[in-house]
Amino acid sequence: MSDATQALHKIARGTGIIFAGTVISMFFGFLSRAIIAREFSKAEYGVFNLALTVLSIGLVIATLGFQNALPREVAFYREKMPEKVDRLISTAIAITAVSAVTTALLIFFLAGDISLIFREERLVSALRVIVLALPFSALTAVIIFWCRGTLGMQLDKERHFFIL
Repeated sequence: MSDATQALHKIARGTGIIFAGTVISMFFGFLSRAIIAREFSKAEYGVFNLALTVLSIGLVIATLGFQNALPREVAFYREKMPEKVDRLISTAIAITAVSAVTTALLIFFLAGDISLIFREERLVSALRVIVLALPFSALTAVIIFWCRGTLGMQLDKERHFFIL
């Protein structure tokens, strides 16, 4: 098999994996939403969505922009200074862990004030439960960003196409 054919097979395999992951993720997302919508009232479903929105905002704050910077920096350091990649990753994980726990604690203790903004008293308990997922979600996101930088697409400089 030629190099171009091998590269196309790698691209097709990577695309297939991404497509399957997206379909599975969407399926479970729709399934969970359907179960929640079926079992709870409209008001409870609204509180759930508000809590998820606050969690998403907290996740953006907790990851501190690593979703854009980490893949680029890992790829850069892997090529120029490979001995510093481990330190870069451990630093990103440590910073994200501290930021995520701090953000989670802020949301937990300010849940009453946040619920006043939305004029929904039931949001307090929903936020205090759902915010426990924030540190784990943030660390998972950083690990995914690290994998993108490590295992992501690389430009084949001789043939000018991307390989996975």
